[in-house]
Amino acid sequence: LKGADSYDYVTITSFALTIVFLILYLLCISFGQVGLLTQKRVSLLMLVFVCGEMAVNTSGMLRGILDDWNYASRSLYTEPYDDIRTLVTQANEANDTFFRLENLDPVSSNDSINYGYSGVSMFSSIRNRNSSSYLDQLGFRSRGTNLNIRYLNNTLLMDAFTGIKYNISKQNLTKYGFERVGESGAYKLYENKNALPLAFLADPTIKDIEQPANDNLTSQTNLINGLANANYTYFSFQPITVIHTENTDISDDGMYTKLTEQTFNEAKEVIWQVEVPAHTQAYLSLYPANFGELDSSSATVTVNGIKRETQISINGQYYDLGTFDEATTVQFTASFYGTDEISFQNPQVVTLDNQAYQSAINAIQERGVEMTVGKRSAEAEITTDTEQQLVTTIPYDKGWSATLDGESVPITAFQDGFISMTIPSGTHQLKLTYLPQGFLPGVCLFFVCIALFILFLWLYPKYLSRRAQALEIDDSEK
Repeated sequence: LKGADSYDYVTITSFALTIVFLILYLLCISFGQVGLLTQKRVSLLMLVFVCGEMAVNTSGMLRGILDDWNYASRSLYTEPYDDIRTLVTQANEANDTFFRLENLDPVSSNDSINYGYSGVSMFSSIRNRNSSSYLDQLGFRSRGTNLNIRYLNNTLLMDAFTGIKYNISKQNLTKYGFERVGESGAYKLYENKNALPLAFLADPTIKDIEQPANDNLTSQTNLINGLANANYTYFSFQPITVIHTENTDISDDGMYTKLTEQTFNEAKEVIWQVEVPAHTQAYLSLYPANFGELDSSSATVTVNGIKRETQISINGQYYDLGTFDEATTVQFTASFYGTDEISFQNPQVVTLDNQAYQSAINAIQERGVEMTVGKRSAEAEITTDTEQQLVTTIPYDKGWSATLDGESVPITAFQDGFISMTIPSGTHQLKLTYLPQGFLPGVCLFFVCIALFILFLWLYPKYLSRRAQALEIDDSEK
């Protein structure tokens, strides 16, 4: 019987198999020792037993990984591949400068790697934690150790800032400034007219902007205003009214709203209504009260027939409700599945002023810097009348170096996350180059060690020969 603190993977079956293989090995060795089996047969049987044990262990490991990580079937990757790849190719052919793209119906969090485009979402143990932490502060969910960073459920301000020029979507897209430019199979390609370039010039005071740790809308506002040298108010909060519930009990303590299912293992459904002002992009804000209770809970938001499902714990909090040119009464449905109850900071609708947003982005685009990107480099010609701060969305790393007109210049980390530097007045040629920190010393040490090993191989036999000769002389003298 297992105790409460026992390892779950030590089962009766695994213990029994261990004993069985141990007995087989002992019998095989014993029979060989007493002469009942020849050495050749012992070796052959041992090979069979080892291969059998390896097969059992491999099968158990694969099943364990599958249960733990919930890997999808191969068909989930192969079926949409051609359609998504077609749209990615279309976007690549339409651009000769750097851009980013994101899939709103991703196959995995590493679609950018699988389909060959630059994006935001990624799941990897090899990551830039500083830039991921800053993006989390700006509304892209990347909690804890930053293994995950997800693009979904953020605002248009961050689409523009990170240079998201294209979205791929199965559903019709109702995001301000996005226009459909392609379609393949079940997927559509939308282009964002407000995507910013990889770098932009800003007043030197941009280095001092306030970025509150737990208020991503204020962080976004301060960042965009700082880059645009403006003072706009982008976001407003609209009260929402519950119109109908299904399988849901709602309790509200003034700060948090708890949704509890009435029938086990069925979705909790709430229909809300909101008055959306004219010329705004609307979002349903759902911030979990306790991430620990979420497990794999998902939220499905349906508005005007457009339905989108996302996992709550790993995606952002701003669920898109669409863009509205006129004041509109909007009803939308949110369905929650995965746990018997879930709590949020009081749900509300956030509206983005599209006109203020457009004015700010226009101002930043006028100060944008187009960069020519290589495999590990980026170059640009920059002209400015006054000293400016160059801000990029290239993740900062100590391996980056910069030259301005051929002279080395220092690089700083904007908000500890992105490459930035001071640009004096005039016209300049900037070149950024990346070489991993420690790479050159590592290469030098590699060749030094190889040379020392070759030297050892050359000298050691001579040493042994001289030593043998010395011993022979000593023996002869005795």
